[in-house]
Amino acid sequence: MTPEILSQWSDVKIRLSAKAIAGMEKQRQEFPNDINLVNDLASRYLAVGRRTDAKKLLRSITDAHDARKVAREGDSETKRQLSRAYIQLSRSEEG
Repeated sequence: MTPEILSQWSDVKIRLSAKAIAGMEKQRQEFPNDINLVNDLASRYLAVGRRTDAKKLLRSITDAHDARKVAREGDSETKRQLSRAYIQLSRSEEG
């Protein structure tokens, strides 16, 4: 891996720390409709074993969007992020 690629990644211990997750939870309160933030926070919840929290968070986004409408009319970023939310929701059900 090149130094350029490595510089784009954060240390797992830092990214999954309680402090980092609490900071994201605060951001979530400020920006409740940010699908990217929800996906990132849910991903961290899943990584630390907080499946119930991840499910609630992901369902809040999937319930708030009509997937068919987004597929037909949404911009590519919204489609990608909503797809990611559904994939993570499926992943949260596995455990």
